[in-house]
Amino acid sequence: MNGKSMTGRLISTMILFIFVPPILGWSVTEPQAELWSPRIAARERLESVTSLGIRSALILDEQEGRYGQAETGLEVTYNRVDGIFVQVVLDTKWRSPAQLRLSAHAGYAYKGEAWRYGIGMYRWFNLGKYRLEVGINNYDLTTTEDEWVMPTDENSAAAFFFKEDFRDYFRRSGTSFHLTGMLFRHLSLETAYFLDEHESLKRETNWSLFGGREKFRGNPPANEGEVHSLMAKMVYDSRDDMMEPTSGFLAKASYEKGGDGFGGDFDFGRFLLDFRRYVRLSIYENIDLRLRLGTASGDLPVQLAFDLGGVGSLRGYNFKEFDNFDRLVLGNVEYRLQFGRLMPGYLEEKQIIPFYDFGVAWSSDEKDALTAGFDQLTWDRLKTSVGIGLSTGPGDGFRVNLARRLDDRDKPMMVRVRLRRIF
Repeated sequence: MNGKSMTGRLISTMILFIFVPPILGWSVTEPQAELWSPRIAARERLESVTSLGIRSALILDEQEGRYGQAETGLEVTYNRVDGIFVQVVLDTKWRSPAQLRLSAHAGYAYKGEAWRYGIGMYRWFNLGKYRLEVGINNYDLTTTEDEWVMPTDENSAAAFFFKEDFRDYFRRSGTSFHLTGMLFRHLSLETAYFLDEHESLKRETNWSLFGGREKFRGNPPANEGEVHSLMAKMVYDSRDDMMEPTSGFLAKASYEKGGDGFGGDFDFGRFLLDFRRYVRLSIYENIDLRLRLGTASGDLPVQLAFDLGGVGSLRGYNFKEFDNFDRLVLGNVEYRLQFGRLMPGYLEEKQIIPFYDFGVAWSSDEKDALTAGFDQLTWDRLKTSVGIGLSTGPGDGFRVNLARRLDDRDKPMMVRVRLRRIF
């Protein structure tokens, strides 16, 4: 079989998976996040990978039994290092007395010519009003640190149709252990230990449906080696809705320590805070706020460094215009007006969204402390952009953004289409 016919068959298979299931009446669903799940919290470090995450999946079979339930599914993604990636997912849960969960997935990257997999086992304990979980994961994955910029399903669509891949990738293989506890209704704490190995991945494809002669960006090399680390994480979530919040808080704070007594090839510390606030002003209006803060010390691998600019961050700037830094400050403010409710003849879900972004990424002159280097942060160093979005609804199922940077008015306005809320 020649390369062209092989490519044609892969493209046909992808289109088949996208369009045939709804025609046949099969269930194509977006898994709904629970109010709080220790399994989801513990796997959040892994949710940024190509092979995992909350995204559309074709549910092949669901079984409910006396002692538990099982679900099998099929997932298809596309990016510039794996090409088409097809995997089968298995998720089983045993209820009392076992209270055990097994999750497994395995798939093949056609352009990367590699098998990828992950398997995890989780055991939880109900301690009165508290809940405790212990778990172990083993994996070999194509992973990214850019899930916060664009989720997997939306990025796959951009890469497949328009030859735009807004994430960078590296191979991550190893084993992790975690202990997660739900202390209060909205608060969870987690400790996880990672025994990983990181490797670089290359761009393997330049194909897309409408990309023309344009080329995908090259995939930047990673610092290769063993990365052993201990991570502590806190999540506070009081949002009224996971997918379309209109009120409440979401705060995630994590600290990861690599090297030293944990072994591995890199000695580093990395702190990341993501804080979001949703304020309902009236039945027509909302204000959404996000503050993202990152700082690192020591010998930080380049694949774990901080980037800023473009889609999902400073929307008036080029994508990752500021990259490979160890300090990050980002703020986003959005005002949502549901003008469809105010004007007869329009659908209620229509929204107009003015927004303002500010932020800066830089490297500290001192590498030994997480708190060092912030005296270099001054108001005149902040990069800012303004813009306006037009959206079909609260979940931004289809949204057009127009954004302009304020430090150079001669630069062109950025126009982007989004299929998910950025925060």
